Amino acid sequence: MLDTSGNPIAGVAVVVVGTTQGTYTDPAGRFDLGRLSGPFTIRFTSVGYETVQQVQVLDPVSNLLWEIRMKEDVVGLEALVIEARTESAVLRRSAFSVAGLDLSLARAASTTLDDLLRASPGVVVRKEGGLGSRSEFALNGLSGRQVRVFLDGLPLDPVGGSQVLADLPPLLVDRADVYKGVVPVTLGGDALGGAVHLISRPTDVPFTDVSLSGGSFHTAKGAITHQSVVGGNFLRVSGYWNRSANDYRIRVRIPDPQTGTYGPEQSVERFHDGYESRSIQAEVGVRNLGWADEIRLLGQLHDQTDEVQHAVSLDRVFGRVRNWGRGASVGGFWRKRVGVLDFQVRARHYLRESGVVDTSAVTYDWTGGWVPKNNPSIAESSWNKTLFRYTDAATVANAVLVAQAVPRRRWEAAYTLSRLQRRGNDPLSRYPVAFESPNTLLKHTWAISHSRGSATIFAKLHHASGFTTSVDFDGMRSSQRSSYTLPGGGIALSHRIGAWLWKASYERTLRIPDAYEQFGDGLLLLPNPELKPERSHNANFGFLAETESGNHRFLLETQVFLRAVTDLIRVEAVGLTARHLNQRQVRSAGVEGVIRYSWNRRLTLENSFTWQDLRNTTRTEDGRPSYVYGDRIPNIPFWIMSQQATYTGSWFDLGWSGYFVESYFLKWPSLGSADGKHRIPRQYTQAVRLGLGPSGSHHRLTLECLNLTSARAYDHFRLQKPGRSFHITYRFHLR
Repeated sequence: MLDTSGNPIAGVAVVVVGTTQGTYTDPAGRFDLGRLSGPFTIRFTSVGYETVQQVQVLDPVSNLLWEIRMKEDVVGLEALVIEARTESAVLRRSAFSVAGLDLSLARAASTTLDDLLRASPGVVVRKEGGLGSRSEFALNGLSGRQVRVFLDGLPLDPVGGSQVLADLPPLLVDRADVYKGVVPVTLGGDALGGAVHLISRPTDVPFTDVSLSGGSFHTAKGAITHQSVVGGNFLRVSGYWNRSANDYRIRVRIPDPQTGTYGPEQSVERFHDGYESRSIQAEVGVRNLGWADEIRLLGQLHDQTDEVQHAVSLDRVFGRVRNWGRGASVGGFWRKRVGVLDFQVRARHYLRESGVVDTSAVTYDWTGGWVPKNNPSIAESSWNKTLFRYTDAATVANAVLVAQAVPRRRWEAAYTLSRLQRRGNDPLSRYPVAFESPNTLLKHTWAISHSRGSATIFAKLHHASGFTTSVDFDGMRSSQRSSYTLPGGGIALSHRIGAWLWKASYERTLRIPDAYEQFGDGLLLLPNPELKPERSHNANFGFLAETESGNHRFLLETQVFLRAVTDLIRVEAVGLTARHLNQRQVRSAGVEGVIRYSWNRRLTLENSFTWQDLRNTTRTEDGRPSYVYGDRIPNIPFWIMSQQATYTGSWFDLGWSGYFVESYFLKWPSLGSADGKHRIPRQYTQAVRLGLGPSGSHHRLTLECLNLTSARAYDHFRLQKPGRSFHITYRFHLR
């Protein structure tokens, strides 16, 4: 479908006259009418163009190609204003409390996905260090495993973290939808604090995209994705490679080896913190089969190596301990439309092996020097040398049925299955080890929703069962089964008054403990098969307002949120070991917002903020009054702001960002003396970016400086993040 100048026209309505068959043209002007046979009258309509009607003989076997040119309807255009909205903008106007982040501009930069997501109001991403370090994702005060991350409708990594969010390059993702309240039933799962849904790039347009990046701390990244499209069918191959030595400098107080007395702070270089990850994936899709409108099959391989520099405290330094993981997965997608019904099934099976290597009886210091331990059987990080490894076999499936007979009325039903089995062994151990007898966890979620106009009501039913076998320090085994069934549900509403779109939602939700919390890690994290699901009442209320005057656009969005959580799962330390427990009741309340100004679609200024107040509402603990009742939950930031400024020219784009976190307590505010309380300091980090290359060019070069002022930044007490760093990224894009 072309205009009179030969340019493709997207969004043209293509209707087979006298039937219910129809479609729209894609960005390349192409369309597919399915398996029709015989002569038909085809009508083409689009706003701003004259209607075209032709008779064509359709053949379901061969791919017919014919060129249609549409003339502009000059009269109709004189009084018509057309506003094109991105998927993210459309989603923002829905009844859900959701922010859709378009990641297309980030594909030519070295920035990771988790850093991009933290620019959204209410999102907090906390890291322990550089590339590959453990990170924690939080929404409105609820964090970690309480927030689920999905990729194309299924959990990103249901077996517990072999593929971290920061590994996935923006080059492979089209956008990210951040749900801060009610999560659509089609995603399934049991998100307590919200969800992030990553959507892969569209499959209807052929392209090749390559990104190569290098920078400070011996960091190198590469990503590639290639997609071929023939007759609506596609083949996509993609992969990435990330590597960093993470040898940035930090300031530590080093104890005297003889007296143990700490000296003054010194600047030292991290010397055993390297990280490397690799992945390759292939996906093929076929459309317009008799038994399927679309079917996809995919396979993926992934591995990683992660050196361990220190324990939870910087006082225990390691020089030879490392973690590793490798895995493979296969999956598929099937879709069939029958009348007003739309059936979709997604499934994926994962096999992953993870392990730790700790076989050296030595003690390191921050200079990189080491001495042998007195007992040669004691390892660096644990009591005994270990090559402990475990294997996870996981299956996740999601089936969705959508029924929509009339516009603005829609029924959705979904079923989600998740099953995991874990086995473990340690060739160096003389005693029984964890997971020698397989541990299993099975989850079912049934959900149904009905949308009418701007209101959505839904209900869910969760069932989980588990079998846990644990081994104590005396080598004694014990086994326990667990099972429970719990309901959930809620409602989401929106109402427009002039330029103001008002939103409100409520959900009674829960989160079932995952394998890591219930089984432990087989070493220092002990199992707890008696863990109960976390339960929460979540409420959101907010508004969205947009206005436009000439080349000037303004957007204002804010929301108030409330979370009341029961049986919150937290980690409790027991000597050198730890385990997850149900203990506290927590109330989280706060407000977040964003204000944005843009001029001529070139200049954009944005400021977002989050203020959250998480309080301990547990009155008694172990039968005694709680000394910290009413305290703010420690080690969680309460005041965050981020700013962004971008300018896009014909040959370059320029960007600046800032991120502010107010100081907050490490431990309970009510305990200890006023002078002896540890605090995470106030911090403000900035970054700048310069992109070079003409608009529409296949080549793009991006220069970045992260942590511009080399501010001392912490997300966790004393665990410093990298200082100033420089990165250069080259992108080649062919479409």
